[in-house]
Amino acid sequence: MSGPKSSRYTLTAEQLRIIREAQEKIRKELEEIARKEREKKETIRKLADIRTKMERYLTTVRNREKCVRDRGILLSAFDEERFQLYYAETRKLDMLCKTTEGKELSSLIASKEKADQIFKELVNQTEDLIQLADDLQMKERIKQDAKISDGMKISFASVGAVEDIPDPEKEEVIAELEKLLTMDISLKQQKEVEEAIEAFNQIEDKNARSNYKSITIESLKKRCAAYVKFAEDNRDKYSALLDTYASLCQQLEEPAVVFPFTEEGMIALAEKVSDCKARIERDAEQRYISQSIDEVMREMGYEIIGQRHVQKKSGRSFKSKLLTYEDGTVVNVTESSNGQITMEIGGADDKDRVPDYNERVALRKNMESFCQDFKEIERRLAGKGVVVDSRITMIPPKEEYAQIINYKDYDLVDDYQIKLSKKKKTIHEKSKRLMREN
Repeated sequence: MSGPKSSRYTLTAEQLRIIREAQEKIRKELEEIARKEREKKETIRKLADIRTKMERYLTTVRNREKCVRDRGILLSAFDEERFQLYYAETRKLDMLCKTTEGKELSSLIASKEKADQIFKELVNQTEDLIQLADDLQMKERIKQDAKISDGMKISFASVGAVEDIPDPEKEEVIAELEKLLTMDISLKQQKEVEEAIEAFNQIEDKNARSNYKSITIESLKKRCAAYVKFAEDNRDKYSALLDTYASLCQQLEEPAVVFPFTEEGMIALAEKVSDCKARIERDAEQRYISQSIDEVMREMGYEIIGQRHVQKKSGRSFKSKLLTYEDGTVVNVTESSNGQITMEIGGADDKDRVPDYNERVALRKNMESFCQDFKEIERRLAGKGVVVDSRITMIPPKEEYAQIINYKDYDLVDDYQIKLSKKKKTIHEKSKRLMREN
């Protein structure tokens, strides 16, 4: 080692403030883009969700109407119009929810608000129409029961049709479950509710239905209510964290991890955001220090002629830059991922070897000269807000630290490769000429 000088550098409070403000500005811009993208996806998803819920209600109303008509029950002109208006509104809502392709966020939000309004009206109309159909069937059942009690003959088929009238208590439970599907519950809970509706519909025994309701359905209702309350209290905070996290991942150029919308998920997301911010700030500081060193070296006449990057199995990495010094001598600047920066002088060659005596003497003199340059480098760095944080090694110039640096270990810039080729060609021609003369 040719008297390496290893140090860790940090930034002055003022320079650190400038960098943090710059990073914050970038993050805010990316965060705004992430917010719009998230809101667009959420709005499209909500429109699809409204459409799914609408189709479920539509199926229920159609089945009720069919049941009424199959029994030969006549609807009044007013009730007939109510059903037709309901179907017309569902068609309008269906088209509104499906037409999302190519729409801007503002247009999608307007569609979603209109869809919410129509859907709320349809929910009320759905309940009214279901109640209407049940009332008409109940009246028909009472009418048929009266005929039976009067001794009138009716066909078994007719009796069977009347007995198929839905159980009001059963329908009330189903309606409660369907009401849950209109609420802001999780996708998992939506599936649980749908499964509960299907399971409850298949239970014929009243006692079994009562047990299922008191044990399974009541528990599900409580969990859904708790989630709705949690969503109301935390949705805005969660969304803001997601936007911040998305912007940070873009800055770090790494994929985002999915965090569930739960209390535990939010805690983990907040910790991840904090970690990403710290990494970005640390990277920005190291990047500024590295750029400042490059600028100072360039101002002092040093020229970068090669670079290399080394990744260790331990996870640590090193980035080295080879700079010109004097003829046949180079400066190697190595930046470690832990913030350590090392500068050292060496002779340049295209192979690994040990310097001879004359080279060691010459390199020692270059080390002594570089010591003065090093003081000027740090003085100029301080002017850019980069100051010494800690010294690791400051080895004095001694011949025992002289070394030859193999520039073939580096990716050389084109100009330097051309220069080396010309130098080799000149040496080769000179050798051939000397051989001819001898």
